[in-house]
Amino acid sequence: MRFRKAGPNGAATIESEDCRLGSNYYLLRGGVLDHSAANRPGLAGDRPALVGFGGTAEFHPDFSLISGLTFYAPNPERMRRPAAIRSG
Repeated sequence: MRFRKAGPNGAATIESEDCRLGSNYYLLRGGVLDHSAANRPGLAGDRPALVGFGGTAEFHPDFSLISGLTFYAPNPERMRRPAAIRSG
């Protein structure tokens, strides 16, 4: 997935996205969609195409895998500071 900044508030938009799972694929470039899915899901344009394709049998395993990931970004400086004792 490639992003680019656009819009007055600097929001990122998706420039291109592709996914391959076995013989199934979709490719979105410049607003043009090519895919192997039996049905074309509705795409909102403001979120990754995998959100729409995740409801199809072909791409549901990818969607389930990615949506189940958890990411952490610990801040060591904040963790070093003493914390106030709270009730509970």
